[in-house]
Amino acid sequence: MASSVATTYLLNGSRDFVIKIDITGDTDSELSKTKIIDVADLTGLPSKFKIRNIAWQFSEFSATLYWDATTDVQAFSLNQYEGDTDFYKSCGVPLVNNAGTGVTGNLLISTNGLGANDTGSIIIRGYHA
Repeated sequence: MASSVATTYLLNGSRDFVIKIDITGDTDSELSKTKIIDVADLTGLPSKFKIRNIAWQFSEFSATLYWDATTDVQAFSLNQYEGDTDFYKSCGVPLVNNAGTGVTGNLLISTNGLGANDTGSIIIRGYHA
């Protein structure tokens, strides 16, 4: 069995959304640019979205988020164990999708160090661009 990702929409409004992503590891099975947010699932079908806040807690691994495009663009790195980044407080602006050619609006994840029985959760708060 492979590692798995489950995305739950806690709020999926006409403008704002809150999404919880749960990750479960399996033996030597990293996630490699796996879709965690499908823009088609967001209310109103926005082509892009902005991220206000990301909070995460991982057992023994780290992860990198990517904006999906012809050439994927790194969005943000999530260090091992836990973190909480409010982009408005730290930089005064949200995290925006800066992918170029072939941009889909989707958000992908890759893990580093994800192993059997490792678990993690990510909460993403954002809004439609």
